[in-house]
Amino acid sequence: MYKNYLLRYTLISTVFFHFLSGNSLYAASQSGSIPTENENTALNLNNGTVWTLKINKRETEGEEQNANQDLPVTDQLRSTFSTINLNDSTIIFDKPTDDQYQILYVGPLPATERNEERSVSQQSTPSLSKVYNATGNAKIHFNTKYSSALAIRDQETDQLVINGNVSGTTTIYVNSIKGKKKPKSAPIPDRSGTPLIYNKSGISLIQVSGIANKDSFKLANGYTTINNYPYKYILIAYAPEHSRHNHNQSMFALYQPYWDFRLRNAYLDPKSKVKALVPQMASYLVMPNVLFSAGFSDINQQNASLSNLRAMSLENDNNKKNAFFLSSYGNTATLSSKHTAMEYGYGADLRYSALQLGVALGVLENQNTTTNFGLLGSYGQVSFTPKDMEGAAKSTLDKWSISAFGSIHHRNGLYLDTLFSYGVVKGNIKVADIGNIAKLDDVNTLSASATIGQQFATGVEGLVFEPQAQLAYQRLIFDNISDGNNLEIDMNDPNRWLVRIGGRLNKTVTAAENAHIISFYGKLNVIKTFADRNTIQVIDNFNLDSMGASVEGGVGINAQLSKKIGLYGDVSHQHKLQKAGISATSLSGGIRYRF
Repeated sequence: MYKNYLLRYTLISTVFFHFLSGNSLYAASQSGSIPTENENTALNLNNGTVWTLKINKRETEGEEQNANQDLPVTDQLRSTFSTINLNDSTIIFDKPTDDQYQILYVGPLPATERNEERSVSQQSTPSLSKVYNATGNAKIHFNTKYSSALAIRDQETDQLVINGNVSGTTTIYVNSIKGKKKPKSAPIPDRSGTPLIYNKSGISLIQVSGIANKDSFKLANGYTTINNYPYKYILIAYAPEHSRHNHNQSMFALYQPYWDFRLRNAYLDPKSKVKALVPQMASYLVMPNVLFSAGFSDINQQNASLSNLRAMSLENDNNKKNAFFLSSYGNTATLSSKHTAMEYGYGADLRYSALQLGVALGVLENQNTTTNFGLLGSYGQVSFTPKDMEGAAKSTLDKWSISAFGSIHHRNGLYLDTLFSYGVVKGNIKVADIGNIAKLDDVNTLSASATIGQQFATGVEGLVFEPQAQLAYQRLIFDNISDGNNLEIDMNDPNRWLVRIGGRLNKTVTAAENAHIISFYGKLNVIKTFADRNTIQVIDNFNLDSMGASVEGGVGINAQLSKKIGLYGDVSHQHKLQKAGISATSLSGGIRYRF
């Protein structure tokens, strides 16, 4: 016989789902109702059905007043089914109102709720059958106000309680409900380093009295976050031998063994008090230095273009013509941190490649000096992979920049090159199990550079010594980043200063038969970077590493093939001088044309 009073729910699907009550079969679509007043109601969800479990107002008003207080299963609003078959479908606990969370109970009710007399020994060895079956892409969404080590009655969370056996694997999603205080961490392993093997830490989402395994319920992507904090929370499956068989943590009868699937903090190792971060945090922490490295590569190439422009003018003794230049350049580099992973320090492997186009727009001359000015534009792509972080993946960012330059050269060999650049960075931050976790839109870069040098002739024909000093500045301007784990990242617009002191030795060779001019050079520089104490903020503050000091050496060639056309190339290596910093190998080449 069909019954008309039913559990309220929302079904977001055009596919029908079926209930079985006693010997009767019930079917409902989007607006149906179904009885859930006894333990003989079966729920079958198939083919992409999405079912939202809503709070029953009648239960809110009266059921708890009459509930048996001996068992914690009656303490919250409860919906009961004899079996649940979840096939490629989803159950969603509706968001709580007035801190009212729900229990979805599957299987026979405890003996005390059926008014049956049972001894403790009978309760501890029940005859259980398979009551929960998950097939395909089965999913359940919980609401949780996280806490740790509270008694089961005091935990504020939706729960799934299964009094019977389980088959299949269900993917779990957690919607974090913010409390007034920062969520407490799970208890730390004891001083001997022994991990917590009993189900006291964290919060219980699912309990199973029958047969299950550690993979019966798994968090989507293996972890989640709570209250927008960047720390990793995982689902731990405590087997019956590690579950406390009492009412403090159990949803079942006294001494009945059960599986307990609990949400709790992840730590970096069993002996550590340091909470594990989600994988993308390593990318956020190394990204500023990755972009600074790419920016300094751009500045180096811009200076090389100005040096080549100056050499072309001197070699041709014709400064009044404009020049066009095109170059390709890139590097592979390794970033290292002075901190360990326990201190949230991460290195990275990075690769940068770029194309630069420039034009000298004009020349100003007087008796002793020549001034060139013009524009440079570049496009580059930087990819980086954080190290020492499980789940981190390679992220790729695109960078566009435009620069204005001025170069003043005195006839005595003294020169000053200045640059001012503006850039835009876009791309995605990735993690291994999810893919794109955050999108970067319109990250802006500002940079400026001034290089002073002097060319000194030596006693050797065609050999010129050229000491140099450079001061450069970069600033990154971010909007707050919102990612797929509900994190809000404030990058705090970090900056870097760079000082480079060194020089190069040039040897010029002229081919008499065709008047081609070829010059070779070697260079050696010491580089030091400076910064304020930069941090990023994801509710808590996290320190950024400096780029430290390094030494750079390299060789290059300039070939003037005609009065209009020249080629150039350069290879160099930069090596860090301390634990933290950057080591890189760079390669560049290009063509210049005077018109």
